[in-house]
Amino acid sequence: MVSLYLLRRPRMAMSFQGSAKDSTSARADAVPMFVSNARDAQPFVAADLSEVRPLVDRLNVGIASVSLAHATVAAGAETVWHCLENTDEIYFVLSGSGLVFVGSETRAVGSGDTVWIPAGVPQKIRNLGRDPLVFLCACGPAYAPECDKPT
Repeated sequence: MVSLYLLRRPRMAMSFQGSAKDSTSARADAVPMFVSNARDAQPFVAADLSEVRPLVDRLNVGIASVSLAHATVAAGAETVWHCLENTDEIYFVLSGSGLVFVGSETRAVGSGDTVWIPAGVPQKIRNLGRDPLVFLCACGPAYAPECDKPT
């Protein structure tokens, strides 16, 4: 049985010491930086019926190992049951409140919550509020439409 992990941690000040340069700096200097903004990203309706705005993915950066998207579920709406084959997901809730269903588990989520969804496990998310439920969705490997299957 797969468990749904909901992470809630208190905010804490963090400081980092040392140089940003390391053994990968030669490679990093050769690759241009990419910056995107959710307002500028072209939205699409995903197979689960959420509105998704890709921020970093296979198409705009060419990265295959991970992707990041800005997702929205309208007030009172929910996605359909689906799973991502061979792709783990992490949700980070920016605003709104809802229920996340992963396998046989259900958890309430809200702003600041992080949820890990294992690859291949059926899932959906329901917006319980009057405002949109907005979250970041990280996928590893990077999201590909062909891995998104209804269940």
